[in-house]
Amino acid sequence: MINGPWGVGKSTAGSGLGLYLATKLARRMGGDLSYRANQTSGVIFTLAVPLEFGEMNAGAAPAEIAQEAGPLHILVVGDHAVNRQIFSILLEPFDVTITFVGRRDAAIEAAKQDAFDLILMDRQLPDMNGVDVTAHLRAWEREHHAPRTSILFVSANGSPSAIREATEAGADGYVTKPILLDTLIQEITPAVLVSKQGVSN
Repeated sequence: MINGPWGVGKSTAGSGLGLYLATKLARRMGGDLSYRANQTSGVIFTLAVPLEFGEMNAGAAPAEIAQEAGPLHILVVGDHAVNRQIFSILLEPFDVTITFVGRRDAAIEAAKQDAFDLILMDRQLPDMNGVDVTAHLRAWEREHHAPRTSILFVSANGSPSAIREATEAGADGYVTKPILLDTLIQEITPAVLVSKQGVSN
């Protein structure tokens, strides 16, 4: 539910981060996102973005990764349904199998039981910080001399301290939201290739 004067007397939740990110993305695309309250039916959003039809250049990247790395098995750690849908759409061009988990124990168990080429880690989970999950997995890999699985953080928090904290815990890359396909591909490519080499800790 969107916070605002129309929500007085009703339960509200959230900090408005989703609206901020959507507006930021619309403006980066040269457009804007506006909204107006309707006392009887909620909120009306209007997205205005200039679009041009043309050939997509990003199509070669998935093919390049598939040729170099082969089929991919990716673990996505995050509990938000919208983020899961975004990853499904962005990764669809790849030859990829995606496993979704939303909590710490499920993430740790999945990483221990299966061989993933890449883990996409949300920073904030319902029961533990993604940084702590990453540190736990790295410790388990070292203890059992297991191959090092590349971990790529995906978070709305792009502050230097947040990135440093994730890196020190064992993250191999950091992508800030809103997620752009080109940026995601640039980070995924080297991370996947490292995991495919089967390097142990």
